[in-house]
Amino acid sequence: MRKKTRSILLSVLLAALTFALMLTASVIWDHKRAGEQTAEKEAAEAPAEAAEAAERPAGTPEPPKTIDEPPAIPADTEAPVITGAEDITVFKGESISYKSGVSVTDDTDPAPKLSVDNSAVDLDAPGEYEVIYTAADASGNASEVRITVTVMEKEITDADTQRLYDKADALLAQILSDDMSDVEKCFAIWSWVRTHVPWYGGNVEHDEVDQALKGLDGRSGDCYTDTVTCQVLLKRAGFETVFMQRSPGIGYHYWLMVKVNGSWYHMDPAPIYLQTFICFLGTDAQLKWFSDEMRPNYYTHDTEGIPTTPDEPLATATYKNGTYHLKED
Repeated sequence: MRKKTRSILLSVLLAALTFALMLTASVIWDHKRAGEQTAEKEAAEAPAEAAEAAERPAGTPEPPKTIDEPPAIPADTEAPVITGAEDITVFKGESISYKSGVSVTDDTDPAPKLSVDNSAVDLDAPGEYEVIYTAADASGNASEVRITVTVMEKEITDADTQRLYDKADALLAQILSDDMSDVEKCFAIWSWVRTHVPWYGGNVEHDEVDQALKGLDGRSGDCYTDTVTCQVLLKRAGFETVFMQRSPGIGYHYWLMVKVNGSWYHMDPAPIYLQTFICFLGTDAQLKWFSDEMRPNYYTHDTEGIPTTPDEPLATATYKNGTYHLKED
């Protein structure tokens, strides 16, 4: 029995030893074959490398490996595009907001600069004038658009306009007198509009003659109604005026500039903000203060072609107990 058991054990050990020898031989063969394949690859590449080295002059170092460079950013050569610059027709004595409705876009610069050369225009002389719009981006690319401004002599052509002038002249005969100074005449016109044209803050249709007639009739309107009413009265009284409007995109507001004693001043006939600032013959500095400190952007406007004011106001107005009072500075 013991002999039979030893015989079985010997058979098992012999079988295990045989399997181990076969596994070892297989691993050795795999390593040997991998080495042979590597050697074959190196042998195949060697002639090409040797040929490349033979072509280089003696002492020339091996060229560096090529590294892919990032793609170069193309140079900006595209000029900005100006849109909205179109021919303008105005009547003699009127003003122009040259940048109103004009925009500039550029393919790379988010804020290209726009300038307007209107130096050739004379708004007091009928004729045709050239205006040049120029846009430039940060790369120095520039474009320009030329338009024609036509200044026409204003004539009374319809019954409504004649009726407007007749009503304005009749009112002026009531509120002005020959012994008044120009400051007093401006104050009489400005204060009449403020106290006789009810302001309701809506957005009216912008028809100058229609709204001025409404104002002279004492009917309500917005700041446009107040402004055109005041403007027709000032013009009929012999004053030069400029129609002013807030810059586009930040709401609307209208007022006037009037030339008094040889200088230009701001005049807002809309009866609002009585406790903070009453704009009568005011200065650029006063409007900037109000727009910066009291009501953001309220009087912000395009200054291109707009006259500047003196540093000091010509007069001031106060409001008390429903009445405006003049104080000449």
